[in-house]
Amino acid sequence: MIILITGATHTGKTLLAQKLLQKYHYSYLSMDHVKMGLIRNGVTSLTPDDDEKMTEYLWPIIREIIKTAIENGQDLIVEGCYVPADWDQDFSPEYREKIRFCCLVMTENYIRSHFDKIKSHASEIEKRGEDTDFDMETAIRENKRFLAVFGNKPERLILIDKEYPFSIECYVFRGTAMSYIIEIRKHIGHAPMLSAGATVVVIEDGKILLNLRSDTNTWGIPGGALELGETLEQTAARELKEETNLSASAFRLLNVFSGPDFYFKYPNGDELYSVVTLFLAEDVSGKLRITDGESFQLRYFGKDELPILESRAAVILEWLIQRGILS
Repeated sequence: MIILITGATHTGKTLLAQKLLQKYHYSYLSMDHVKMGLIRNGVTSLTPDDDEKMTEYLWPIIREIIKTAIENGQDLIVEGCYVPADWDQDFSPEYREKIRFCCLVMTENYIRSHFDKIKSHASEIEKRGEDTDFDMETAIRENKRFLAVFGNKPERLILIDKEYPFSIECYVFRGTAMSYIIEIRKHIGHAPMLSAGATVVVIEDGKILLNLRSDTNTWGIPGGALELGETLEQTAARELKEETNLSASAFRLLNVFSGPDFYFKYPNGDELYSVVTLFLAEDVSGKLRITDGESFQLRYFGKDELPILESRAAVILEWLIQRGILS
């Protein structure tokens, strides 16, 4: 697995890479380190300030390092801002399926509200010196540039808006399975496997909350895989918060679903048989908004206006309607 991380300066790319290194013990390659090695050795006349030219110069080198790591079956974290918009066109499908890409972007609202905090974390992983060239307007401009370049792939965008995600490393694996499932996939490939998880029903004014999934472009119900050491109620609370920004005071158990109706094949070919524990969120609070790259939209639907549903969600919705929970 290759984890390719990009984004504007001061967004936490290096911190994210460090967390992933510590958690998964992957090797780590910094594009800045490669850049400075080439500059200091006199291999190039470019300077650290030649960002646009540096991407054109450096990316072909990084690209071939990534290909070599994939061919050697090695896990590698690659981090830096020198990634072109069409980076994925440089890899065949066989290579692309081994690459997990993410781009960190801070919104203007977040930067204006938290700029002092952003500056205070500047040297958390690497020493930046005085850092006098970095000001609020520069941060806003650079983040808008990355959003313009990579915003057409929202499933790979980590958008930092109201608050900085505490467990940001979890977002890298969103849309496939959790990290331990990825480790299992190293041994079984795309073969079918079992996965337990929680799905959360949120009802407001007789309508149910659905999310337009970024991986299948069909509508589903918020939820996700159980992480190691979690209870199912904790999974429900975490997934609800991560996907919708909502919280609930309690989660009432409705049903457990399994069997052939809960077979799912991801776009990358991974096959999964899900064991889904369905909860009803009670006393829901918070402002509804997308907080990760797993959804294109969040919207409430009545039973007579349901959109095109992902197959497992369709089974659950039918069950809810038959029992009058969605009426």
